Amino acid sequence: MTSGTGPTRVSSAVIRDWTALALLAVALCVCAFYLTASVAPMNPHNGQTFMASQFAAAGGVELRQEWRPRVMSVAAAAFVADRLWSAGLRPPELHLMVTVGFYSAIWMALCCAVLLWGFGRRALVLAWGVLAAVTFAYAPGVATRVYPWDFPALFFFSAFVALYHRRIYKALPVVILAGLPFKETTAVLCLSFLFLDLPMKVRLRYLIVTAVLFAGLKVAIDIAVHNPVPFFSMTSRTPNEGALRLVENLKSIARPQIAHPILINAGTLVALALVRGRGRTVWMARSVAIAFAANTLMFAVIEEYRIWLELAPLAAWILAERFAWGGSEPGPPAEGRAPGTQSA
Repeated sequence: MTSGTGPTRVSSAVIRDWTALALLAVALCVCAFYLTASVAPMNPHNGQTFMASQFAAAGGVELRQEWRPRVMSVAAAAFVADRLWSAGLRPPELHLMVTVGFYSAIWMALCCAVLLWGFGRRALVLAWGVLAAVTFAYAPGVATRVYPWDFPALFFFSAFVALYHRRIYKALPVVILAGLPFKETTAVLCLSFLFLDLPMKVRLRYLIVTAVLFAGLKVAIDIAVHNPVPFFSMTSRTPNEGALRLVENLKSIARPQIAHPILINAGTLVALALVRGRGRTVWMARSVAIAFAANTLMFAVIEEYRIWLELAPLAAWILAERFAWGGSEPGPPAEGRAPGTQSA
């Protein structure tokens, strides 16, 4: 009798646990919906990027040079916008808000799903870390822009973290290459191969092959969308614009303000640099973040905090390992147990 009822109790507890996690994931998606929908009308670029097909049909403004290679993000957003418009959603401002919110919620759901797959019950901490970063990025008074590639980039970095945690290394190049037509920042994840728990010869093979394939695909996309300089997407109005933007970004760091850049991604990015840890995975996360930050300082406006979102899962993982999961070195779940389960 005992053996017969034992599994029933365990199964019931598991069902309740995962139902609770699903409920929390839905709540996170609703938060993403309202946060991004409220930002949607604040800048004309939001409508141009989310409804590129409608703008093109009406002879509207062409997408900027750095936006055009993100073809899958633009196409996915236009698909959602067209379906909602065909369903009769009016007026145009409401259509834009619902399109942006619904699109963002879908990608947030995918982020939650891949984190739950990769970390099991422990994914809850990561999901909350990601939501904190999203909330900071689109907070009232901080954000005026939301673009179709913000949340896809967040998803591909979440998928990378989940795969890396589970040591499914062969899938990492697939995630990096698949993320490219959504947003090219997955390029920085190539650095992670140098920190794999594999012989150096194998690590270098992963790095070289993935980098070559990435460069070839990036050039092909740039040629297809008629970018003037293949592989280099960013708009440069002056020869030294990178240096000028770096100076402006450094000035913004020195300027006193409430939403200071030190709080990027709800503070998790700087916390990643400060947290104690010398393990291989910690240095992998820091190296990726440093490469991302260096590129952003040169070619972007760092106070546009949504552009940092994809680093949130990486930082949340390391911080959760340090503060919430016992302070151990980040790695895969114990052999023979499902991710996130506790031993008796």
